Amino acid sequence: MPPQCLEGDENFISDTARNLSTRFAEALKIRTITRAEGDYDAEQLLEFHHFMKRSFPRIYSSPLVTVETVSKYSLLYTVRGSDSKLAPYMLCAHIDVVPVVEKNWRHPPFGGEIIDGEIWGRGAIDAKHILMGIMESLEFLLERGHKPKRTFYVAFGHDEESSGVHGAYHIGKLLQSRGLQFEYILDEGVMIMNDAFPGVSAPVAMVGVTEKGYLTFKVAAYDVSVHSAIPPRETAVIKLSKAVSRFHSQAHPSLFGKGIEAPQLKIIGTYASFWMKVVLLNQWLFGPIISWAMSRNPVTDSLIRTVSAATMISGGVKENICPAEAHAYVNQRVHPLNNIAEAMEYNRYIVRDLNVTLEVTSKGEPHPISPYDGDSYGYQMITNSVHNVMPQAAVVPALCMGSTDTKHYLNLSRAIYRFSPVNINLKQTHRFHGDNERISVSNYERLVNFYKHLILNSDSERLSRKETSRTSGDM
Repeated sequence: MPPQCLEGDENFISDTARNLSTRFAEALKIRTITRAEGDYDAEQLLEFHHFMKRSFPRIYSSPLVTVETVSKYSLLYTVRGSDSKLAPYMLCAHIDVVPVVEKNWRHPPFGGEIIDGEIWGRGAIDAKHILMGIMESLEFLLERGHKPKRTFYVAFGHDEESSGVHGAYHIGKLLQSRGLQFEYILDEGVMIMNDAFPGVSAPVAMVGVTEKGYLTFKVAAYDVSVHSAIPPRETAVIKLSKAVSRFHSQAHPSLFGKGIEAPQLKIIGTYASFWMKVVLLNQWLFGPIISWAMSRNPVTDSLIRTVSAATMISGGVKENICPAEAHAYVNQRVHPLNNIAEAMEYNRYIVRDLNVTLEVTSKGEPHPISPYDGDSYGYQMITNSVHNVMPQAAVVPALCMGSTDTKHYLNLSRAIYRFSPVNINLKQTHRFHGDNERISVSNYERLVNFYKHLILNSDSERLSRKETSRTSGDM
């Protein structure tokens, strides 16, 4: 087990000593909102650039660090290591945040207030906390004279909330043009969960090793437009309704036991109470029961299948006219064991006996599954760094259900991870993109120290037997 990071340690990054929360609160005051693709406030993004330069003078003046602006508003930092033979790694976050409904907030979303030990503001857990955590840890290390052995990059896109097509996309293209391949890449993602698994009291750090695909398709039904006084037996609306009703959340089959949830639960089982341990460590026997239990909760159900949601529906021009056409949109998050073509083939099978058409309107393939065994350097560096700041945690491979900027970096590394080192419980997950977003000061302080340890740990040339954590799953 890696050595624990303690508050009294000489290299502990203290909120009080370093004014971490105060500086973070200032970052949350800047309205770097992305409303839609290409719809962001350039002045606010540039103000954030100025804030960064003011807040981290050692980074911006260090001869070891090169700072580049990409696509006008994104930022790319190169921190030069002393050993050019070691493959670099990259840490990522994003500058932008989602819009807010200010009247729903108990405290101003861009007020940057610290109240009762919590830092309030849009971006507190998505994802300015990661951005500031990386910068705080790097500033601290440079002040202490640290010279990294392994070169690393820090990438901050400016429009992740609209798929990163103007920010991370161009960062990825720039890095590719330079012929770079990374030892590993770490971006935002799944968090450290408390009370998420019955019978498990330990916090569970869920490191995303893959990401679900994205698929939206249009379902359309057609008929002749006639007066509603002489309607056909089934109007276009009825035909459409029959089709859409089949795309409920469990329209696709459970894949439990075939994906990463099997090794994930095996690891969690080692931390569980006796009876839960018996169940989770004997999936050959209890697999169907576990699958059934997971399918009863929308969150866990989404981990074991491609899920569907009918999100928009339209048809008709007047209340007394049977429409010639009606259509709906179904959004699916495609499981990594499927691909878009397979998902659409199954979708057509679902409505094979109905007179409707299916048309793909947007798509993105599921991401490859990154390695997470005991020999996976990047995964073990993340694991060790979690244990530095939270030694009691179980670290498990996980499925990231949201979309991240990693989609633009897939050709830069085979080891891409999605993890936000924030300790929360299930009730607090509504803060993500929700009202009253906030993070505790202690949580943020721990996050900053996580990134400090990750930078230090990643200077090792290779894994030693000691560094291989027992929380690694079998691939």
